[in-house]
Amino acid sequence: MEIERKFLIPDVYVKELFERDAERLEIEQYYVTVGTTEERYRRINGDCFFAVKRDTGSSLSRVETETPCGGNDFEKNLPEKKGRIIQKERHILRYENLKIEMDFYKGELSGLAVCEVEFDDENQAKEFLPPYFFGKEITGDARYRNRNLALNGLPDT
Repeated sequence: MEIERKFLIPDVYVKELFERDAERLEIEQYYVTVGTTEERYRRINGDCFFAVKRDTGSSLSRVETETPCGGNDFEKNLPEKKGRIIQKERHILRYENLKIEMDFYKGELSGLAVCEVEFDDENQAKEFLPPYFFGKEITGDARYRNRNLALNGLPDT
């Protein structure tokens, strides 16, 4: 089970955070099924993965299974995609023994910067105090879910 909170990164901190020393991943992904169950293909630094996510009823947690897929599966299934391909550069940092994934979107979603913090349990998630460089919390805002960004583009602010 994935337990996380999600925040916008304010423009004033994007450059500072983008330039920090971090693990970096180039990600492209698209959805073939959307709804309470999502199915997506994702390419991370050239490697393909197929994922299925199911809602649990909580805005903090979802069940996700991800498996490697064949080298050409990403391209082969493109005709089935719903909406646009999401392109982003992910930076992974550690903060107070927590994993923070910062996504800097590209292409049609350029300018959007979001960070997700992963937790061991929902109590830890609820007690978390965001650092200064986090902006508005968007954990429960469906407009910022990747599937909705793929289908609808950038949300109106």
